[in-house]
Amino acid sequence: AFLYEGQGRFPEAEPLRKNCAAILEKTGPEIFFSTSLNKLANLYLRQKKFAEAEPQYLRAWQFDETHKDKTGFNISYDLEWLGRLYMEWGKYEEAALYYERAVQSDAKQYGVADPRLLGKVQILIGLMRKLNRPAEAAQYEARQREIVTHQMSTNGTMPQSK
Repeated sequence: AFLYEGQGRFPEAEPLRKNCAAILEKTGPEIFFSTSLNKLANLYLRQKKFAEAEPQYLRAWQFDETHKDKTGFNISYDLEWLGRLYMEWGKYEEAALYYERAVQSDAKQYGVADPRLLGKVQILIGLMRKLNRPAEAAQYEARQREIVTHQMSTNGTMPQSK
């Protein structure tokens, strides 16, 4: 599937991705199953098949939520991919919702001033502007400044977003 995707042969990659997910759902380990669902969803996203990608991303997220202790997977990853899907699909309200959840998840896991939040916060600033919500954009800009200021005071360097 990876080879076919790299060659742009998406119709040939799709049944392989589906088969992989079906096998891993039955045999595990759990982390490979959710990763497989994400890869299938990514295949659809690359083809702009948003309606096909959505249930795969949602299923991966729901699976990881219910198997957190077994997958060790960062829920924020699933939420971010859902946000990306909805952004590319033009569903900006939904995209903002999932990016906000991803930021909350990262803040809970890493701390509210961790530089890993910067990329997602930057995307939220853009989404809030696109949605004509300047007050919320300003709140995220303030949060961005707080993270940068905290990083500068702690390490003396500019943070790198991840």
